[in-house]
Amino acid sequence: MVIISKSIKSLKKSLLVFCIFFNIIFIFLAPTLAHETYGDAMQWYNGYRLSADAKQNYLIGLKLENDGKNQKALSFFRKAADTGLIEAQIKVGLYFIKSDNLFKQKKARKIFKSLSDIKNPIASFKLAWMYENAIGGEKNIYKASYFYKLAASRDQYNAYLYLANLSLTDPNNIDILLAASYSSIAKKKNVTGSNSLLNRLLPLLDSHELDEMAILISSLESEIEKIKLINS
Repeated sequence: MVIISKSIKSLKKSLLVFCIFFNIIFIFLAPTLAHETYGDAMQWYNGYRLSADAKQNYLIGLKLENDGKNQKALSFFRKAADTGLIEAQIKVGLYFIKSDNLFKQKKARKIFKSLSDIKNPIASFKLAWMYENAIGGEKNIYKASYFYKLAASRDQYNAYLYLANLSLTDPNNIDILLAASYSSIAKKKNVTGSNSLLNRLLPLLDSHELDEMAILISSLESEIEKIKLINS
């Protein structure tokens, strides 16, 4: 009994020493641990947790994106997109465009096609760009041209400049007059870069083409207005 009692006392003494030692270590390391683990965890819990509110998830996604945490941002954008928030759906589409994964690129086409169908100008423009650059499927200049025009009809005016470039990059159908005409419309809409392109194109046109240009511009503007009317 004496031996057992001594053993218990020795064990208690050892535990007491260990606890004192652990507390000393914790006192010195606590500030660092709190900063690197607890602090980060609480910041995530309090500021970056998924919400049932789509707008809140979208705003958190923007904050994370601004901080360079793109993968975390995407998870919040996707959560917001699942509830139908258009801004979030566009963000998801933009992330998928950048992916090397063909499945995600195809998904981006579907996203932008669906949003274009409900008259979203950014989606129409991005869909056109994907067709032009063979992102998420085969290149299709005809569809690229159509969706750029659709975007322009929805006041996405930089689409005029892309239509101008499209007229110059198709090796089977380079049309300087058409490019100059679209550039002129873009200039009227104050699109950045349009004046520079127009100044490079005008010297390439002869006097007869310059005379035709005013008529062509009027025709192109009428076409866009017709597209706008049909899709209103």
